[in-house]
Amino acid sequence: MINLKPIEYITNKRHFFGLDFYVDNRVLIPRNDTESVLATFISHVGKFITKDQYFLDLGTGSGCLAIALSKQFSECSIIASDISKEALKVAKINQAKHSANNVTLIQANFLDVLKKINHHIDYLICNPPYVDTNDCHLEKGVRKHEPSIALFANSRGLQYYQLLFNELQTNLDFQPKVITCELHEYLADQISFLANNLQKKYNVTISLDLNQAKRAITLVKK
Repeated sequence: MINLKPIEYITNKRHFFGLDFYVDNRVLIPRNDTESVLATFISHVGKFITKDQYFLDLGTGSGCLAIALSKQFSECSIIASDISKEALKVAKINQAKHSANNVTLIQANFLDVLKKINHHIDYLICNPPYVDTNDCHLEKGVRKHEPSIALFANSRGLQYYQLLFNELQTNLDFQPKVITCELHEYLADQISFLANNLQKKYNVTISLDLNQAKRAITLVKK
């Protein structure tokens, strides 16, 4: 039902990647499909990882990705950013809940976070807004209850991929070894095309979720 509040917002709980997270209507509810995105990212990072490296979680929301990473890579630093002050309040609750002391929360509008970081970013994960504002297929309950700022993007859903790939193309100080972004399968081919200019520097792959739908794009430094 459209008016039925999601159970996660009633219980203030969502299980994700083996951990329980606090959630409310200030943040997107973590999805099972995003677990497969995180697993893909971790599998690629494992080929490069050393101590004292830096991760960036762009658009952290509840902090579920950053905090899960903090448990997997406890000797590294995780920077988690979000434009929403309210979302970061939720992320802070989860940071304290899981004693994620290697996570730093920063308020910033997407790539503006780079101006606030004094370290080289080795790995980047991002679950950006990717729903076209005119998308008629989005569940009405999601549209009603979950934060629009975490859902919708301009340029037919491609806005944040365009911004990220352009930054990777032009900013020589921002060249992570591994970049993984969640996507919707109907955007996969368009996002792959956007990444074409980066193929001299990165191997680009599309991975599937547990339902065999295209779910993530990963760029791995050559």
